[in-house]
Amino acid sequence: MDIEQQVLEALNLYVSRGAALNLLKRAIKAGGGAPLSPEDWVRLIEGPLMRELGQILPVRGVLPPFKAILAKLRSSPAPRNPTPSFAEEPETTPPLERVPLSNPTARQGLVQSLARLEGVAGVILETPYGREVRIQGLGPEFVRMVGTTHRLLVTRGSYSLFYTVLESAQLLIRPMEAGWIAVLARSEANLGTLMYRLRNIEGRQEIEDLG
Repeated sequence: MDIEQQVLEALNLYVSRGAALNLLKRAIKAGGGAPLSPEDWVRLIEGPLMRELGQILPVRGVLPPFKAILAKLRSSPAPRNPTPSFAEEPETTPPLERVPLSNPTARQGLVQSLARLEGVAGVILETPYGREVRIQGLGPEFVRMVGTTHRLLVTRGSYSLFYTVLESAQLLIRPMEAGWIAVLARSEANLGTLMYRLRNIEGRQEIEDLG
């Protein structure tokens, strides 16, 4: 089994096969190109790949299956001509976009702004104050399926962002203080941009509306 297949098998322990392929593709792009040497793969796994995986799973550091791959890579003979290291991605913390969920105009504005992002096919916002849906061609059963997925994830413990691949589309679900928001995007959509926006949202349940 070559290195790429080993990495995909390790990713598949945590995400679906389609999501694993997508994550590796994004990591390779972020790393500057396809790895050629064992050193390239080490830098890719420890850098871009773990950052990509850390965006959708609450993990820190290198996970055990990847540590085993890294041990094998480091035991491989060094190449005669070292290859350039991958460019590091800047790590920035975006300012929060606070949305008062009790305000219907604010809820609709949030959904519309996400729906306008390139490659987005639909948005669902579920709150104690109501639901906002912008999805073409999909009925209420899809909305219920996404809601069920959110509840199942919550029963397994807290999560910060869920990502999966559905046929030719990508689905992201982000829990909030009150409710959740989901984005359905086409396969060509920029996953990094969508994750950035979703992580930037803080849906607030107003105190004065709880009394």
